[in-house]
Amino acid sequence: MTTPTPPTQQDLWEDRLESVHRETDDQYRHGCYIYQVFHRKEDDTYWAVNYNLSTDGEENGLSDDDYTIEQVNRVETMEPVVKYVKVGDPQTPDGE
Repeated sequence: MTTPTPPTQQDLWEDRLESVHRETDDQYRHGCYIYQVFHRKEDDTYWAVNYNLSTDGEENGLSDDDYTIEQVNRVETMEPVVKYVKVGDPQTPDGE
């Protein structure tokens, strides 16, 4: 099994992935922290991106190449809630 290649900055900007989850934290003094999960349909992988969003609405973290990205797995629970966990995390049901 080959390791998927993370999406590029251009992939994110050009909407080549579907945004499936987004959380905001307003503790950033110039805006907010964003945690956003994207789904890449071509290989059915999920990617979590962390970046800052400025108060003027520009996604500076993405445009300035100042973000982190990691592969995550989609986890369904018995409740009607979906969460995303880092690949290799012990919480991942299939242990990948």
